Amino acid sequence: MVFVDVKGDRIHVVVPKDYVAGFKDMLKEHTTYIMHNCSVVDNDDQFKVCDHRYKLMFNSGTTLTEEKLDQIPSHVYNFKSFGDILSGKCQSNLLVDVIGVVHEVTFTQREGVGKKVQASFNMKDLSGNIINCTLWEDNGRKFMSYSTNTSENAAIIIILTRARIKHAHAGVSNVWNGSKLFINEKMPEIEEFRQNLPKNEVFVDASEIISQTLGSSQYSY
Repeated sequence: MVFVDVKGDRIHVVVPKDYVAGFKDMLKEHTTYIMHNCSVVDNDDQFKVCDHRYKLMFNSGTTLTEEKLDQIPSHVYNFKSFGDILSGKCQSNLLVDVIGVVHEVTFTQREGVGKKVQASFNMKDLSGNIINCTLWEDNGRKFMSYSTNTSENAAIIIILTRARIKHAHAGVSNVWNGSKLFINEKMPEIEEFRQNLPKNEVFVDASEIISQTLGSSQYSY
């Protein structure tokens, strides 16, 4: 998980499995806490959730007290520039947040023998840069389910958090644990992005995604 302070700085926090039972009912997203007696260790994970030298780790003496602190933001995203991803300026071992509008569905795959659910599409930022985004398993299901079940005829704006950069494919994908997908949700970041979309450009909507999905899918029965 990630903790955010009053300045919006983020740090990776780990609860070892021996202590999960004692804290799992207490820890809630978008809730503020005062924490004491945690361990500070090197942030040496293979894929880093935060670009911070250290991470915090709960131990047997850690205490956590819920306290309402309005000055601490409930959401802090660190959206990575598509231009930086395309030019290879990003750390390949740092997980990033991205936001963009769906430009074209390129491939979908339903679950089958030896096959995992997959949805791949191109997404565009406000500067016109286009990257590939590949969603696996639950995130792929969520994307295809949204396309099928929504009645909206609006541009599809995506936020993917803690995404892994794939330099070889000029894009990103979700990681198996930790990535979150938001699709056209009522969030300030999505609403602001929508307001800044070019007024004279036509974007893919859910009905077009359905037809593209049917045309690009590989079904296994």
